[in-house]
Amino acid sequence: GCSSGFGPCPQGDLWVLDLKTNRWSELAPPGAKPSPRSNPSLSYNSAKGELVLFGGQAGRDKSAETWSYNIARNAWTRSDMSGPGPRSSHATAPDPTGKRMVIFGGQAPAGPNAEVWVWGY
Repeated sequence: GCSSGFGPCPQGDLWVLDLKTNRWSELAPPGAKPSPRSNPSLSYNSAKGELVLFGGQAGRDKSAETWSYNIARNAWTRSDMSGPGPRSSHATAPDPTGKRMVIFGGQAPAGPNAEVWVWGY
């Protein structure tokens, strides 16, 4: 993401908030990780205990990458699944009852769109 509307952007850091102490700590997972980007979506997959990151923008390029961060293992894994095209500034919401995530809209290379995508897990 971005530190503010004026940068530095994009960043590739990952932070966790301890709700007992109200303190933030930066995580430094080993191995491969997503490239720095702004305006991706991040949603929680409760079935796997993972955060799912999709899309975003680095410079002028929009991404269609999907990455999963496993909280227990402190590790990122890139998913090579077909789905929505490159975009940023979209919304993603979990549907744990339906075991799926819903992605809506965003800024695609051709401009704004109102597509709806569903990813089952």
